[in-house]
Amino acid sequence: MPKMIKFVLIFHKKLILFTDKPLILILKFL
Repeated sequence: MPKMIKFVLIFHKKLILFTDKPLILILKFL
C-alpha cells in the first residue's frame, strides 16, 4: 500500500504543476 500512496502523491504533484482544476477534481473524488 505504501507504493500506492507514493504514486498518488507524485501524480497529485504533477497535476498541480499543470493547473488547479485537477486539484478540485481530486477533492471531489475524495
